Amino acid sequence: MNKLREKLGVPTIKENMVMMDEMTWSINNRNSKDGSFHAKKIIMYDRNCNSCSWEESDMFRKKINDSTYVQLNLHSVLNNDKVDFNRTKPLLFKVDIRALKVSVKGEIDNMLFGSDTSKRSIDYPSKIITMEQADSVLLSWNLKRL
Repeated sequence: MNKLREKLGVPTIKENMVMMDEMTWSINNRNSKDGSFHAKKIIMYDRNCNSCSWEESDMFRKKINDSTYVQLNLHSVLNNDKVDFNRTKPLLFKVDIRALKVSVKGEIDNMLFGSDTSKRSIDYPSKIITMEQADSVLLSWNLKRL
């Protein structure tokens, strides 16, 4: 499916990602050079419908220090040969890893990809950005969407 993802401009599943469960791909090793990496991909689909649309959420991170990262979340809605990145706009924010470690798994997923920003660190507001800005952020982190 990576060839279709590339054609549509959706972040691909990288070689250093491992499948965590039916829907989640996570990074197996990070870019130690600059601390930036494609941290997670969550794929949501209907197993009973081969031609239905599916959604993917991607999380990219850039390390600031031992506990703080800047995070970029992208959400893609795919329907046959078309993709919509605008249903949920790219979101850029800082995240404190220590706060994530004390949360239960379900809450972590909600914090990373949900619309409820109240559970994120209050000190770090989020910013909705354009796809062009998201691509620029990734480029500055030595990463690409594909």
